[in-house]
Amino acid sequence: MQATICTIRGFLPIFLLLMVTSAVHAVASAEEADIPKFKWSQDEDTLYITIEVPCKNETIDIAADKDFFGFSCVSLVDGKKKTLAFSPREDIVAETAKCAGKERAYETCTLKKVHRHYFDRLWAPEDDKKLTAKAKVDWKAMNDEEAEDFLGYSTKHVKSLDEQALDKLKAKAKKKRMPLVVDVSFPWCSKCKDTRDMFEVAARKLHKKAYFGYVDAREERRLSRSFQTDCTHVCTYHVLPQGEAEFTEVEAKSGEKSSQFIKKLERHLKPALTAAKNIEAIRKAASKFGAAIVSTFHTAKHPQETLAMRKASMQFRDAAFMQLSDKKAAKALGGEEWVYAVMKKNKKVVLPFPRDQELTESNLIDFAKKAIAPPLTLDYTFEKRLPLEKSKIPVAKIYVKETMKNNDPFLSIIKRVSKKFQGRIATLVCSTEPYHMDMVDAGLPKDKFPAIAIHDKLEGRPPESLRYAYVAVLKGGLLVVIACGSSRRSRR
Repeated sequence: MQATICTIRGFLPIFLLLMVTSAVHAVASAEEADIPKFKWSQDEDTLYITIEVPCKNETIDIAADKDFFGFSCVSLVDGKKKTLAFSPREDIVAETAKCAGKERAYETCTLKKVHRHYFDRLWAPEDDKKLTAKAKVDWKAMNDEEAEDFLGYSTKHVKSLDEQALDKLKAKAKKKRMPLVVDVSFPWCSKCKDTRDMFEVAARKLHKKAYFGYVDAREERRLSRSFQTDCTHVCTYHVLPQGEAEFTEVEAKSGEKSSQFIKKLERHLKPALTAAKNIEAIRKAASKFGAAIVSTFHTAKHPQETLAMRKASMQFRDAAFMQLSDKKAAKALGGEEWVYAVMKKNKKVVLPFPRDQELTESNLIDFAKKAIAPPLTLDYTFEKRLPLEKSKIPVAKIYVKETMKNNDPFLSIIKRVSKKFQGRIATLVCSTEPYHMDMVDAGLPKDKFPAIAIHDKLEGRPPESLRYAYVAVLKGGLLVVIACGSSRRSRR
């Protein structure tokens, strides 16, 4: 006979589950002598519990939640009710809890784990008193693996936090107008080992600019659920920027340099939408963030546009979103109330938000991605693809010989023209042999350099994405190719 706990949505089933849970806890507290002996083992996915009591099939009852498991039945031996109830060490998948028994022998229950790894123990520490004498580890069935737990940060600048301590630190950060950075992670998660080192370096360097804290997700389970904590190859840290009510996420990857991680953190410490005093402040922000997206709208007269800017700024932190209220300074951008982009590599070029588009959060984010795209990418590699892929703008691929030097007159022209079209066309110099294979797809001779092909997007494949394909010359021809990039004609 097999008994399985079912998950049913709605208020009444939850209410009944709480009643069952409370009743099992009450029985367990009142009659500790009726806790049956049991053995347990595990693999990465599942907990196995063998309850050493023969049960009457019709009396078996199971209750399970993510942080609770309860089993009870009437024994065939003495006719008494036996109850095993505890909080698992970490979260379980309640709807998969099931028990199957061998009649007149024992019951075996299986509990699936939410996070795939080996528990250091079966139950939470608060259940030690009632369960320790009743439990044994089934070493014959155990498929265990010794895991080294993270013991916490060594620097005083990272505070260990429980739910109450986090609330206090959030209140202090709000009062002091300081941002807050929190690591919420499982101590057994070895995938985040390298990034924890980066987090500690960041805390030592930025402790005067922000508060830092650590939450042990295994011990603070309810708190960790609110952050949707998991153990993956991309480790996530949580930042509460100055003056904001919600945490934002900053990802860190194993192998990333500490300086890169710190730079990402710093982008999230300040409020998403900041006030710009003058043009110089905008240009400084563009240099730091890659681009500055500036609104010259009067906030009171244009609440919808201002709200769209604020939402976009909170979702996309790679660019600086700024509000410029000075009318004289606004004239230097465009003269009328609108949204403009000032780019890092070419601060004198101001790119207006497209007039035929609605000023929405998603459109503003797409506009910002275009603005931060580098105008010219030399020595193209896989790592340099990301900003170009995000930008979703046309890409001019320039094919040159591997022996071409940086001071070549041809490249000098490319650099000047690419700046002029920053934010509208990204220029990519392909100088290595593997990228020369694309020339044939674009209809170009594979042995004539320099050559150029303009695509709608970086990963577009001809002929659908191809706009132009030319063998270039050092005269006006190259300028014509780039300048006509918005055309839909294809020349070969």
